[in-house]
Amino acid sequence: MSKIIKHVVSRRGFLKGTAMGSLGLAAAAVIGCGEDEAAAPAASGAKPTVTPANPVTPAAKPVEKKAAPAAAPKPAVKKVITLNFGSNTTMPTMSPNSTAASNSEFHGVYDCLTRQRPIKGADGNTIDPGLATSWETPDGKGKTWVFKLREAEWSDGKKFTAADVKFQHEYYKNPENKSRLISRVGTFESAKVIDDRTVEITCKDAGDPIFPKREAIVLQTPKHIYDDASINAEEFMGKTPVGTGAYVASDYSAGQKVVMNKAPNTWHDNLGIETVNYNWVTEQATRLAGFETGDLDMILGVPMNEFARIGGLKDSETVQAPANTNVAWDMANMPDKDPSITNDPRVRQAINYGMDRMGLIQAGFDGVSRPAKDQLITPNVFGHQADFTSPAYDVDKAKQLMKDAGLGGGAKMNVDAYITGRTYGKPVLDGSIGLWKEMGIDTDARSIEINVWRDRLYGRETKGRPGAFLMGWSSFLYEAGLAWQWHATTNPYALWTNKAFDDARDEANAAVDPADRMKAYRKMAIAEQVENGGPSAFLAEVTTGYALKSNVIDMDSYTPWVVADAFFNEIKPA
Repeated sequence: MSKIIKHVVSRRGFLKGTAMGSLGLAAAAVIGCGEDEAAAPAASGAKPTVTPANPVTPAAKPVEKKAAPAAAPKPAVKKVITLNFGSNTTMPTMSPNSTAASNSEFHGVYDCLTRQRPIKGADGNTIDPGLATSWETPDGKGKTWVFKLREAEWSDGKKFTAADVKFQHEYYKNPENKSRLISRVGTFESAKVIDDRTVEITCKDAGDPIFPKREAIVLQTPKHIYDDASINAEEFMGKTPVGTGAYVASDYSAGQKVVMNKAPNTWHDNLGIETVNYNWVTEQATRLAGFETGDLDMILGVPMNEFARIGGLKDSETVQAPANTNVAWDMANMPDKDPSITNDPRVRQAINYGMDRMGLIQAGFDGVSRPAKDQLITPNVFGHQADFTSPAYDVDKAKQLMKDAGLGGGAKMNVDAYITGRTYGKPVLDGSIGLWKEMGIDTDARSIEINVWRDRLYGRETKGRPGAFLMGWSSFLYEAGLAWQWHATTNPYALWTNKAFDDARDEANAAVDPADRMKAYRKMAIAEQVENGGPSAFLAEVTTGYALKSNVIDMDSYTPWVVADAFFNEIKPA
């Protein structure tokens, strides 16, 4: 029997997970907590003196004995450590413009206006203050948002102001800047500086009710660096980044390592991890060996077939974050630019029925996953349609559909897959090739580099798109619209043209009421099913395994998540 992941999994047990609800976004509440200090016990009074019986003298008025003042509690000594961290992916540079990723090294050095945090011991997440202390939408519909900003400094000592926020959004939005984060400001229209601590942002069309949620992955970089004509700002930020985050980066070595030290002028608290040796270790065997020998205290990308063994090592814990991604085969469906057999809807249906999802889950995830319910969205993401079912594996039906498409005698299809750093990638690719062979499709498969993958996503490379492309669409903020934007006709990656889907997306983006947004998401999910002409065969939830040294990290202070996988300054040493 396969092991089914429902939410966060550790070797101590399973925690039940459900689809996420929505967040109240009209205004932010800053929540604080504290503990009453225990008073030291007061000193006792002196023992009374006994006087002789004769001669009798009037009793003297007793002298009041005052308790000695309570001793001042000794200040707790904070434990300070250096954490040795191993990531399964590598960043092109330390500039956020260089990648669509949103990993912990970026969230350590840079801040966003808001911060997404998982809820300890419960489902869902919160959107908390970041560089913004509060926000509101004066019109109540998300057309305009006013953000109040905190007093903060860039790591080079310059003041952070509303002008930086305006600059950053305009920079990401401008396609000439070729930022990989352009999609994160897809609903941004314009910004106006009210004063140094206040910025007003106007959203496109009818507005964006979840704009503050999106801001949790819009990393802020300094205007004054990009205004400095004497330097190449992107090269400078790529090697010596300037941020407002909890850490300052140093000793950057491309593709190898960056050291993050506690920023001396940061507004963030730090619970004890004041230095992070952040290692990019894409080779799985090297990463696991580093953890086993103790050279690494925490690693990402623990393969599911090693999950239990690694978690059983001394002073070790393995955990999983709630899945926000379904791995899928995206299929070209644009006849004017993609000459592939997948332009025929019957071929796309055949591929969908020809996928043995449970077999692929066993191969790629050691059985620790769930089949996708015929949709892009996982159960942990708001917008998931719980009543959908996973397509049945039916190779005979797949063969008949191929025959109906005039390809009963066999066919060929080009396939691309980005599998580096994805522990499930090669097994799922190899398994799919075998399944296609069984239904009469020979494949020419290639493993592509991450830069090719990214250029295709952002429309910089439109030639030579394959018939099928192994893809995992992340909904970084556990909101369906943030993943579905990639399948919209207007997106540079566009696989298809479907007006009903695009209209439902616009409807969702304008919906203030979460119930209305869910209705629009349902329309999108139905339109995207392969049976209705959709472009993707959704396979399985992408389960994400981490390993931590419990004698280094206080496990109660860490809740596994995907974006970011860790806020190091908020983790306590063991």
